[in-house]
Amino acid sequence: MLRWMRFFLVVTVFGSTAAFAGDCRKTGSVCADATPVKLISGVAVNVADVGGCWEYEDTYGDV
Repeated sequence: MLRWMRFFLVVTVFGSTAAFAGDCRKTGSVCADATPVKLISGVAVNVADVGGCWEYEDTYGDV
């Protein structure tokens, strides 16, 4: 049993690949949803009331 626990620990610690965030910065932002009016909880809300865009799509680049 102890042997399997050691094996599991080694595989977990050394076998997993860690993903590290590189140095990046936002290079652009584009409106992805500019629907003129949306119903929110039964209330019609204009896109102008929320700043001209419902959802933005950002792009990033390496520094």
